[in-house]
Amino acid sequence: AVLFRVPQQTDQYVAIVRRKTDALWVMTTSRDLQHWSKAFPLVRAIYPIEKREQPYLKFAFDGTTQHVLGSDRQPGVSGPNKLYHFSIGGGVVRRTDGTVVDTLANVRAGRPVDLRNTTLLYDGAGADGQVRVYDIAVRNSEPIGAVTSLGRSDTAPAYKWARFRNGKWQLRTLVRQSIRPEGMTLDTADPRNVYLSYAAPGQTGRIVHLRTQDDGQTWSVHEIGDTPGSRTP
Repeated sequence: AVLFRVPQQTDQYVAIVRRKTDALWVMTTSRDLQHWSKAFPLVRAIYPIEKREQPYLKFAFDGTTQHVLGSDRQPGVSGPNKLYHFSIGGGVVRRTDGTVVDTLANVRAGRPVDLRNTTLLYDGAGADGQVRVYDIAVRNSEPIGAVTSLGRSDTAPAYKWARFRNGKWQLRTLVRQSIRPEGMTLDTADPRNVYLSYAAPGQTGRIVHLRTQDDGQTWSVHEIGDTPGSRTP
C-alpha cells in the first residue's frame, strides 16, 4: 500500500492498496484520514484474474503528479509480459509524453486505466524475456524506474535502470547474472543511486550500491556487504 498527500486538492490524501479479493490495485481518497471514498480499481486486468495474472504496479509522487510504473501481468506466467508508464495529475491520466489517456473522474466512475493505452517501455517478448517491476522515483519531474528481466534460453537475467529523457525512455542494463535477480531499490532523493541485492554463482548474496552521473552511461560500484536475506535491499 502507498499513501500520498496532494495538498492542492480537497481530498488531499490518496491511498492505493492491493485488494485482497482479486489482487487488483484500488484507489481511495480522504480529506482527514478518517473518512475515505469508495475504493475504485485504478488499472484494468488484461489477463484472467483466476490465473493470478493481474497487473503489478509501483508508484511515485513528486508533489504534483503521481507516476505509475507497471507490468500488465507478473513474471512467471506462461507468456511474455510488458512494462508501461503513465501519470496522474490535475485530474488527468497521461502518457509519459503528456498526451491524455483519460480523466481521473472516468477512472473513478468505473473505467480503469488500460495499460495498453499508456506508454510502453519494454516488451518481454524480446531477447531479455519477462520483466519484474521493483521501484520508481522522480528526479527533476522525470520518472526513473528500476526493473529486472528474467532472460531467455540465450540471454542471462539482468538488472535494468530506465529513464525518460529527451522525449523517450532509455533502458540501461546494469548487471547480468546467471541466476534470477533478487531485488533492487532506487534512492528516492536521488535515483541516480541504485541498490541491488546481487549474487554471483556460488557466492554469498551481496548488497551493492551503483551510482551514475552521466544519465546511466557509466556507473561506479561499491559493495556494502552481504545480503541479510531480504529480496529487496
